[in-house]
Amino acid sequence: MGNNISNSIRKIASGVRNYRDNIYPAMAGKKALRFIDDNFRKQAWEGMPWKRRKGGKRNKGRALLIDRGILRRGNNFKATPGQALVYNYVKYAKAHNNGFTGIVSVKAHTRRLFGRFKQSSLKSKLASTKKSEKGTANVRAFNRNMRIPRRQFMPTAERPSPTLTKETGREVNLQMLKIIKQ
Repeated sequence: MGNNISNSIRKIASGVRNYRDNIYPAMAGKKALRFIDDNFRKQAWEGMPWKRRKGGKRNKGRALLIDRGILRRGNNFKATPGQALVYNYVKYAKAHNNGFTGIVSVKAHTRRLFGRFKQSSLKSKLASTKKSEKGTANVRAFNRNMRIPRRQFMPTAERPSPTLTKETGREVNLQMLKIIKQ
């Protein structure tokens, strides 16, 4: 009888080690990426909407932090035994996630100038507006004061997500019960 108990304890311990080292990191990383993607979709963090950008026709109805989707697609995770490290490889991700206030130096560069012209079509007899390059302009180096409000989309060590922690904990409890009942 004592031998059966020690065998079942070893089996449970082996199952827990396997879960900790192999299954948990991938599960936690996938849950975190889904959570981050939901934050972009909802444009909020933990139910609190992100601060809206200042008015203007150009910005009306546009999603926050999404222009071409580079920041949103930049989220990824690295699974190592016992943990999952979630990261974003985009340079400006930290500034948007934590907020930024400071002076930024802009290097001298050449700006392309564009103009519009009307072009008529032989088939439709309607004029369409086309965009073409008119030339270039040199821009001197300068400093710019920037203030980017915090629009957190990813949990950090300083500001973790209680929702994500609770959801991950719930999944771990379910899996531990399955391991014990085997």
